[in-house]
Amino acid sequence: MKLSLVAIVKNEAAMLQGFIDTHRDEVDEVVVVDTGSSDDGPQIARSLGARVESITWPESFAEARNRAISRCTGDWILMLDADERLEPQDLREMRPLLRSDAREVWTLIQRTYCDDPEQLDWQPCDQISRSRSQAMGYYDVRLVRCFPRDPSLVFEGIIHERLKPSALRAGFVVRDSQSVIHHLRAEQSLSRQAEKNVLYLTLSREKYRQHPNCPQAGLELAAIAMNSGCLEEARDVLLPLFLQHPDHLNLVRHFGVVLVRMKQWDSVVEYLKPCISRMSCGKSTLQELVGLAETKRENYREAISLLRDVVQNQPFAYRAYVNLGVAYVEIGEFSAAITMLSRASELHPHTDLPLVNLAWCYRRMGKPQWAEPVLMKALELNPSRWQSYVECSLLAFERGAYQEAVKYASLAKQIPECGAQAYIRAGAAAMALGDEQDALENLRQAVQIDASYQYLLSQLSDTKTSSSWCRTAELT
Repeated sequence: MKLSLVAIVKNEAAMLQGFIDTHRDEVDEVVVVDTGSSDDGPQIARSLGARVESITWPESFAEARNRAISRCTGDWILMLDADERLEPQDLREMRPLLRSDAREVWTLIQRTYCDDPEQLDWQPCDQISRSRSQAMGYYDVRLVRCFPRDPSLVFEGIIHERLKPSALRAGFVVRDSQSVIHHLRAEQSLSRQAEKNVLYLTLSREKYRQHPNCPQAGLELAAIAMNSGCLEEARDVLLPLFLQHPDHLNLVRHFGVVLVRMKQWDSVVEYLKPCISRMSCGKSTLQELVGLAETKRENYREAISLLRDVVQNQPFAYRAYVNLGVAYVEIGEFSAAITMLSRASELHPHTDLPLVNLAWCYRRMGKPQWAEPVLMKALELNPSRWQSYVECSLLAFERGAYQEAVKYASLAKQIPECGAQAYIRAGAAAMALGDEQDALENLRQAVQIDASYQYLLSQLSDTKTSSSWCRTAELT
């Protein structure tokens, strides 16, 4: 039984050596199908023993995959992308399952690594996964990626293409493998990611234009739009679909995530809360989203009620424990907050967010000496979270170490997605040091990020307000 590994590529020179080196000893042939690269990816692939075929990009991922299959000679096809890796051990364990007479196809778990905890079903990485992927977490989906070379098995869809529908129509059985495809999207250059996002967004818009009433097409477009920063487009796509299909769990969950990212807390509660009672299963995600929104709306008791139900039914719901801890801090129930945040840290000891919030809890308790070592541990785990530096800045400010407060606030400001609090605390420290011009400039930057801080500009002349600036935007 011959196994062909095939990948469709364009400008993937940076990924191809790792791709081929990882897999070539466990397959019978490596076929790289190039759709018009301007880099030296095809030459790299040839030098590593792959067979390189060239095709004109057909404006459809399904058509490109089907043409790639036609270039293979194996009895079975393993379809991966250049930024995906399958562990050699997993490949060795799969080979005996691929029988020549089998009328079956195999799904694999595609594990996409990313630093965005707002992705649905996102989980923090353990230490091993984090060192391999250089990412904070991941989310999983199942996809048919291993199948016999059979003319009835074809991919369908110009993007988010699927082979499973044709397999079921042809009478094939879908089997689930436990093998994991490690999708190392974070390792690609920012320019390559941006290039892919433009293509994906264009194709997703076309697919949705062709199928405007299809929830799946809308979900696919909304997901790409979110990843491309087009939140309003994602919301405008999902809202009418949500109104048509209010019991479509996956659609409702994605719609909720879009509203959360847009910080439309009232809308989260308005649209999602009535759905909770209608869902017979899978409602924990909705409760978690509404619980977060109720926390932001300062309805802490309601948030606690929702989130406690989540952790009772889903004892490994890491984010629910974090949000519960936040809500308990806000109502002054510090012992309960410590319990919840400690539980979150136990579930994922290599993740910093529970520690950042635990330090905040200790500070609110008046225990800065407990907060500082926790923050140092959080920064050791993740030196890229701006909130940790902001908390360090506030602790330094409160003990009168204003230069140190400026240093930590400056580190926070170096992180691209930092919030207004970093500038407020930099401004407060500058005011305490007597640099009113620097304070004014920082405050103006804060207002550009969040206009709700506009009122602080009128207080600038009162030096007593510098400490209040630091406390205006509490870390949540």
